[in-house]
This record gives sequence, structure tokens and C-alpha cells, in this order.
Amino acid sequence: MAISNTIKDMGYMQGLNSIVGTFLLNLKEEESFWIILYFMEKLGYKDLFKDDFNKINLLNYQLELYLDHYMPEISEYFVKKFIILIMVY
Repeated sequence: MAISNTIKDMGYMQGLNSIVGTFLLNLKEEESFWIILYFMEKLGYKDLFKDDFNKINLLNYQLELYLDHYMPEISEYFVKKFIILIMVY
């Protein structure tokens, strides 16, 4: 909640609690806050979660093309198991 209150243009993101929880298992609360803030603001990860996840979809699409070209066995496995990399909204 503190992160979504601090980064106004990102807002609440479901699943962020799982990421923060991992840090909280190993770090103090304040350290976890500053690390997540660093990832989101300085490294630009907040952009992954904005605008209907367009950036994540682009990265997943690129991963799919990479797997098709360089690791076709893994790509075929994903198809057989109905593992879809691109989220459609």
C-alpha cells in the first residue's frame, strides 16, 4: 500500500504484495520499501504495470519469437501444454 501511495501514476497493483513479501522475509520493512521504490522508479519497472500491461505483452511477444527461433522444443512444449505468454485484454 505504501508503494502505491508513493508512486501515484502506478496505483494499486495486485501481486505486488507477493513481491514485497519476499523482500520482507529477508529485510526490514523500511529496507523493503526503498528497494521496491528503487526497482519501480529508477529501473523503470513501474512501466511494466501501466497502460493495460502493454510493455509486458511486448516483452512476452519478444520472448515467444525468441523461443520459436532459438529454442523450438520449449516453444512446442508451451503449445502442447497451452502455456500462453501474451495476455490479451
